[in-house]
Amino acid sequence: MKRLKDILKFSRWHIVAYLFILYLLSLNHIIFIVPCIVSFCKLKTKISKRLLLGILFLFTIHFIYQNFPNKEIQGLSIVVEKDDLKSKYIIQRGLKKYELYTNVVLNSGDIIYISEKVISYDNPTIPLGFNYKTYQKSQGVFGKIYTSNINIKYQSKLFKLKDLNFIWFKFFKDQNLFEVGSLSYLFSLSSIHLNFYIILIRKVLIHFDFNEELKDLIICILMIIAYMIGLSFIVYIYFLNYFLSFINKRFDFEWKNLDIKSLTLILLFIRHPYVMYHLGTILYLLISFFSVLMDKEYKKYFYIIFIFLIIPFLAYFNGKIYPIEFLIISMFTSILRYILIPIITLTSLFKSEFLLNQFGSFFYDIYIKIPTKLLGFYFPKLNIIWFTFYILFIIYVLVSKNKKSLFKRSLSFLFIFIMFIGYTLIPKSDKVIFLDVGQGDGAVIFKNEKVIVVDAYQNVKSYLMSKYIYDIDYLILTHSDYDHIKEAYDLIDSFNIHLIFLSYYDNYAIKHDCIQYIYEDYLPYIDEIHLEFLGPLRKYDKKNNNSIVFKINVNNEYFLFTGDIEKEAERDLVYKYQNYLKSDILKSPHHGSDTSSSIEFISYVSPSYVVISVGRKNQHNLPSQKVVDIYKVSGIKIYLTSNDGSIEFQDNKIMTFPPR
Repeated sequence: MKRLKDILKFSRWHIVAYLFILYLLSLNHIIFIVPCIVSFCKLKTKISKRLLLGILFLFTIHFIYQNFPNKEIQGLSIVVEKDDLKSKYIIQRGLKKYELYTNVVLNSGDIIYISEKVISYDNPTIPLGFNYKTYQKSQGVFGKIYTSNINIKYQSKLFKLKDLNFIWFKFFKDQNLFEVGSLSYLFSLSSIHLNFYIILIRKVLIHFDFNEELKDLIICILMIIAYMIGLSFIVYIYFLNYFLSFINKRFDFEWKNLDIKSLTLILLFIRHPYVMYHLGTILYLLISFFSVLMDKEYKKYFYIIFIFLIIPFLAYFNGKIYPIEFLIISMFTSILRYILIPIITLTSLFKSEFLLNQFGSFFYDIYIKIPTKLLGFYFPKLNIIWFTFYILFIIYVLVSKNKKSLFKRSLSFLFIFIMFIGYTLIPKSDKVIFLDVGQGDGAVIFKNEKVIVVDAYQNVKSYLMSKYIYDIDYLILTHSDYDHIKEAYDLIDSFNIHLIFLSYYDNYAIKHDCIQYIYEDYLPYIDEIHLEFLGPLRKYDKKNNNSIVFKINVNNEYFLFTGDIEKEAERDLVYKYQNYLKSDILKSPHHGSDTSSSIEFISYVSPSYVVISVGRKNQHNLPSQKVVDIYKVSGIKIYLTSNDGSIEFQDNKIMTFPPR
């Protein structure tokens, strides 16, 4: 009992938290193992070492359990969330959660029996693209299940309340109350709103004869109820903070604020190991710790520190950084701090969302009138090593002993910050990448420091932003089918496009100041990128045949892009160009459909590789087996975006990004 008391009175939790963070970093990169071991050896007290080893043991066991793949789920589970629009539910079995897709109507709190295979999430198929697998892991969701064979064992009337369209429930589920462009997150659950919510509760509790311990306990109870509604990590952190504060006051442990926050971090990660992948929570924890660590003299600079802290996260969330948005964030948060919670409260009391909708419309009208997208710049997506270096340098600035030292260190940090931005401006190497865009087309060519985009169904914008692209030199839209131009409008809005090429014989809804139309009497050769247009050679009755066809030389390899041409257009190309069609890589016409890829056409092109852009389990059952057989008989290596993900050709090397 005495040992337990000594442990609870331990007042150096911040040191244990520091070593715990080093251990977390070492799980992500081996380079952190050495400082982790060295720091552990320097711990002076046995209790520190024993506490740390115990914490690391608990975390590691839970972490291994969470990452151990479950191929099948069999037994009782509880429904914790529902999405009626997608017939999707989140169910929990033990300490793991899964997505459940079913036509059986369920409610939150239902206890169900399932025996079904668990489908793991795909790896990202686009370089530096959104990693849905990691995102779901950050939410504690480890797979998806499709089944209609569900046995409902028990229905909870209490938990059904979670499914009501109640504005407070929506708020605590961390959903945006309304959309205001890239600032929509300001209108969802955040520490700003939670702090104000707690202030209001404390104002109410003043009228009762409660001591500080009891007030903390009441807030704990309210926080755990809010957590049960939305399972928000921030709410859970607040619960831990107030619970530990209550324990500290009740038993006089003499924990400082930094120790309470450190212990909160440790307990959070032990319970939710996967929170290390949750960027929003990591950002909140950083801001929380920095607010405690900052010297009082530097508190006035906190907003500047906040800006530099949030920039690496915005680089992941939005791609580009817009300085004007920081001014808007400052203005909006100052107002929202005192307005949003009262409006939600009034909306709840009067059971009408009129006031809330008017409030949202008001802010949206302001937002669209402000030129937020001016002076945007890219900041690199930092890996774990560079991100740690970035944060440590901010700490190095903050621990300056005097203003002169602060000034010098701030200049050094600013220089490094500019160097990071400069990294995004490094010219891109020549290469061609066929993106996995699902059942559609999208490719990007880098040639002689020029950027050429060929068709844009989806995922093209995110890829270009991951490569820090400001300008698209040439946008080639082979024809106007939706699966080729869906994202083109977004590209026009988001990038400075110098020139767009369209087929003269097709009808596009594209509007731009610099458009050139390709037709039989205008098949230009662009010398600076060694690109030559070969078609369309005439107006065809079938829309697909009016696709733009061109050939480009990248790294001494010829690529032939064919849009959705069919056999009629292929015959005309063979008749006019014959052996000039010879290319090393062929973009398969019409997604590998048997309407295209005639034996004659393939024999004249005679490629070494063919890329077929198709979606997984597409409704058209593409590519056609007949076409695949033609390629195989011709000795052509086949790449499918459905199997291989994005396919990148660079320096005579081929890299794929398969989903499995």
